[in-house]
Amino acid sequence: MPLRHDPLPQDAAQLTRIILSLDEENADLKARVAFP
Repeated sequence: MPLRHDPLPQDAAQLTRIILSLDEENADLKARVAFP
């Protein structure tokens, strides 16, 4: 099941921002799991 219902933006800069924010969120979650 896709998390996004709307299509991803075609704008490269916007895509980069989305990827970077997801990456940050991922790092934060990994830190929480590693150090509860």
